[in-house]
Amino acid sequence: VGAVIAATWVHDYAPKIRALVLASPAFKVKLYVPFARTGLALMRKFRGNFFVNSYVKAKFLSHDPERVASYDNDPLITKAISVNVLLGLY
Repeated sequence: VGAVIAATWVHDYAPKIRALVLASPAFKVKLYVPFARTGLALMRKFRGNFFVNSYVKAKFLSHDPERVASYDNDPLITKAISVNVLLGLY
C-alpha cells in the first residue's frame, strides 16, 4: 500500500523529477478465497464501505521474536483493511 501512496503523491504533488523507481511485492493483491473480489464488491454495494481483517501475521514477516512482539503490540499497525482500498488496489 505504501508504494501506491508514494506513486500517487509523486504523480499529484511532487516537484518535477527525472526518474522514480518503486519496487513492491504488494502491487498485486492476492485474495485466497474463491470469488472474494466479486463477493466483496457485491457486499460493498449493499453495506457501503466496511473493513476486513488482514491475514498477514507478524510471524510471517520476521523470525526475530522481538520484532514479532513489537509488530503485535504496536498500536499504529492496524489489521483491518477498508474494502474500498482493497478493491481499489486489486
